[in-house]
Amino acid sequence: LKLLLGGRFDIANQRIVNTYPTDASAQQTVFSPRVGLVYQPIPAISLYAAYGRSFRPLINVFDGGTLSKPERGTLYE
Repeated sequence: LKLLLGGRFDIANQRIVNTYPTDASAQQTVFSPRVGLVYQPIPAISLYAAYGRSFRPLINVFDGGTLSKPERGTLYE
């Protein structure tokens, strides 16, 4: 039995300058975990399972000068 634990901490700073009607800025902080498990009952067979999260900041400005929320993804394997 083998276990993989990991994580990633992202900090994304966004700043939009000279947009109509005002400038906009935002900071997003996100923790993305990663977990994997391998079970090998005999040398010829391995069973694997994994879970992970992803993060991608988006750069879109709305009419009120606010920035869009980041995209989040989830992996099940």
